[in-house]
Amino acid sequence: MKSRTLILLLIVLVALAMFISKVGRRSHEASPTELGQRVLHTKDINAIERIELTSGTQQVVLARTDGEWAVGSLWDYPAQFEPIAALLRQLDQLRVGEVIRGGTEILDEFGLAESATSFPVRVKLFESADTATDDLLIGLPRTSSAMPAGFSMPDSRYYRSGDGEVVIAEPFVEEVRRRPTDWIVSKLPSFGPSEIGSMTAYPTNGAMYALDRDADGTYSGAGALTGKVINVASAEIWFRSLQNLSTRSIVDPATDAKALARGASGSAVAHLTNGIVVRVELGALTPENMGHYGWLTFTYEEPPALAHGEEAALAADRAARDAAREEAEKLQARYGHWIYVFDYSQATKLLFLPDQLIVANAAPPPLPPAAKD
Repeated sequence: MKSRTLILLLIVLVALAMFISKVGRRSHEASPTELGQRVLHTKDINAIERIELTSGTQQVVLARTDGEWAVGSLWDYPAQFEPIAALLRQLDQLRVGEVIRGGTEILDEFGLAESATSFPVRVKLFESADTATDDLLIGLPRTSSAMPAGFSMPDSRYYRSGDGEVVIAEPFVEEVRRRPTDWIVSKLPSFGPSEIGSMTAYPTNGAMYALDRDADGTYSGAGALTGKVINVASAEIWFRSLQNLSTRSIVDPATDAKALARGASGSAVAHLTNGIVVRVELGALTPENMGHYGWLTFTYEEPPALAHGEEAALAADRAARDAAREEAEKLQARYGHWIYVFDYSQATKLLFLPDQLIVANAAPPPLPPAAKD
């Protein structure tokens, strides 16, 4: 074989090898086995026992014990189940729509690297306490180029799983909650006006005052409100102060109550008609937003028993007492050892000003008729 022919043959072989390599790379870049694949490696999201979320300085740990979710980064305070389930469902539905080759060199463009304006969220999923089954970085939304000019809703996001390539995955996942307090069960037990027989306030700058609510909805005062004409509209507002009680945050329950001035800002007590007694104690103002540290206590004071009646009625009365006593114990076990942060407006409703509970310049109610000899 002539040397010239051999050289031409080598050139052709090299060119063919380069072509095959290029085609192979393109095939890998658009591999149908990658497109449409699940983003998560976790096969069953119902097996997830712990979720770790990190974004900037914020860290959240959500852990499941005996089927109940708690915020591990807030002393295992109960967590909301619905947003946790929603997040897991959304992540489970993620499918790869596009692979961005070389995207790891420009992570900041996809919101996958911290910057002055972008804080990605790292989500780690655990099926056990030791090893993460998924380590997912969630970046910026991507809006569809098919949408008309102007504002368009995002249809997907940029992601990176572990040290892998940057991918675009859909459907669109909403912003992940990044603070521990975003996940807590903020709503506390709710009691409506019809459930409350009396409200009592113990302010730190005055005498005790109380209102009793009769079955017909009329109010009578006690303490500093004795003999006063009660402003019914204001009284109803006070009796609704436990209807939407909630907490903004949680404080380490091991904190010394004296350090937070427990009760120093006053307390309110509600006697429910079933015998449960709810006490709310207010402490010092919190450093932010003028909130109040607060404590809840639940006890049971058995109301007078039925003096007589049919056996069925007496049995129902006993059962109601037992149920109320058990409910008070459950409430105390669930809420009694936590330290809450109440909004300032909520605290003012609990300690409704006594002057606003009376009708100004009203004649005192008539005295009851004297008993005849």
